[in-house]
Amino acid sequence: MTRRRATRRMHEWMIRLAITVVVLAAVWFRPTFLEAIEYQRFDLRLQWFGSLAPAQHIAFVPLDEESITTLERWSWPRSWSAALVVHTVAATAARQVAVTLGSVQE
Repeated sequence: MTRRRATRRMHEWMIRLAITVVVLAAVWFRPTFLEAIEYQRFDLRLQWFGSLAPAQHIAFVPLDEESITTLERWSWPRSWSAALVVHTVAATAARQVAVTLGSVQE
């Protein structure tokens, strides 16, 4: 009886190992059919739940061309960027601020 139990445990262990190897291989090699399934699953999720409306407490503060022309072209001193953040926080009583600075020059 114990030999039978040991053989069964060995088979279960080998099956678990084989499943682990297959999953790791799928993650490592990323077959295209898995990507297709993931895209279809994502599309279904969007159809079922729809897209979420943006939160009302998030503000987007863009810098338009007129503001950039009035100040100067990029790159600004860090003190200017800091002042922009400080004034935005003071005006909106924000608890968190995310800043993304980019430069597009022609």
